[in-house]
Amino acid sequence: MKVDLRDIPRIGIESENETELNLISTDLIHSKLAFKLINGVNPDIRIELGSNFQIDLEARTIVLPHTSYGRSELNYFLRVALDSVAVVNGVLPLHGGAVYSKDQSLFLFGFSKDGKSTMVKALGDRTGYAPIGDDHLLVGKDRVVGNSQLRIRLADDLTEKFEPVETTERALRDYSILWVQLSSQDNYTRHTVSEFLGREERVNEVLKYILKPVTVNGCLYTIDDLTGVDIEARGRELFKRFIGQSRQINTIQGNIHQILRRTMEQK
Repeated sequence: MKVDLRDIPRIGIESENETELNLISTDLIHSKLAFKLINGVNPDIRIELGSNFQIDLEARTIVLPHTSYGRSELNYFLRVALDSVAVVNGVLPLHGGAVYSKDQSLFLFGFSKDGKSTMVKALGDRTGYAPIGDDHLLVGKDRVVGNSQLRIRLADDLTEKFEPVETTERALRDYSILWVQLSSQDNYTRHTVSEFLGREERVNEVLKYILKPVTVNGCLYTIDDLTGVDIEARGRELFKRFIGQSRQINTIQGNIHQILRRTMEQK
């Protein structure tokens, strides 16, 4: 069944008992896009607990292996499953952040702990942009949906807190791509579409939840193996189209102030 992106916030994950509800009611999951899918109207994705991780796209059922894994791993499995469902329905799942203004949107990508969440918050606090999400995005033909809470790492880089995002669904307007890295260097580079898509390590980071093999009971499985569908090829094609329609693609390195300055210069 096709899923219109406008319906995504109303899709629910059905939990049949208190154990399942507690399993998905954690800060880890609430900070992700999955939070938007919990307790929705007319649940369309069913969560079950079992011994092995399974994604049944036809039955729209996700089985989480609750006996062998902790909540962090279960959150990972859930995200992989949701992203697979998105791709099958023509919706692009991204590991990244996004902000918007009345004129345009910015998508912020980068490697883990390189500053995506920090820059999403900084842009929201200090410029005319407002956050859509900082970690998990779904992009459809004309809409973008982001995770419901920003994850803020504190000074010790070990402690985290979560702040709500006021608006997590926006029309997909004129948008640019930023690859960000908090660094002592002050560097700005503009890329062509082919240059960016040729940086395989970057593409893999943005699409990692549909590209990275999943370890289940000591064995590695690709998402294609788990679903029986060519998720990787579909996801890459959606991403290629998404990048190709962007207004510009830039890499920006520096401290928070330098990245903010460079970003606003490109607005």
